[in-house]
Amino acid sequence: MPFEDQSREWIAKNHGAVILTTPARIGSDTILTLITCDSVLADPIMHPERFASRLSSAQIATRGRAVPYVQNNLQNGNPWWDSALKDSAGVAAAARCLVFGLMWSRDPERAAYEAALSSSVTHGHPSAICSASIFAAALHNSFTAFIETSKFDFSLFSSSISKIFSTPFFPIITGTPAYISL
Repeated sequence: MPFEDQSREWIAKNHGAVILTTPARIGSDTILTLITCDSVLADPIMHPERFASRLSSAQIATRGRAVPYVQNNLQNGNPWWDSALKDSAGVAAAARCLVFGLMWSRDPERAAYEAALSSSVTHGHPSAICSASIFAAALHNSFTAFIETSKFDFSLFSSSISKIFSTPFFPIITGTPAYISL
């Protein structure tokens, strides 16, 4: 039985107590993820440009500094590749990069590259860009295993992240020593 367009009272009367007590809220990470997905699906090559265009006019309530800073830069005519908040190392870049691991599910290096490119629109700090890349590549590995086994293995996801931290490109991207491990 569908619950769509039914009141909380109707659902409780017909199906028992309603557990959700506050209205659901769509957060800034969700909005940024949806804009990213739309951008990648619309143009897998020029997605950063489309993302920047959508971001410049979006109304996003965020506690972070990067989005308002980038929106201001974009609205003032700065190109997307020169609009990021240079010291922004926030998590929003990685949070929106799920689509890259799925879009390039057979190519983890491409997934990581595209995630880095997209995250650089908003975040200028190497740790934010690298974390987005790592997340996309690790998700690729987990998604590939999911297709083969029909179950998501969080330990595989974690080990994928550990392996990525030990690859030769990680210190180059982040400027951190190669001995970092999880």
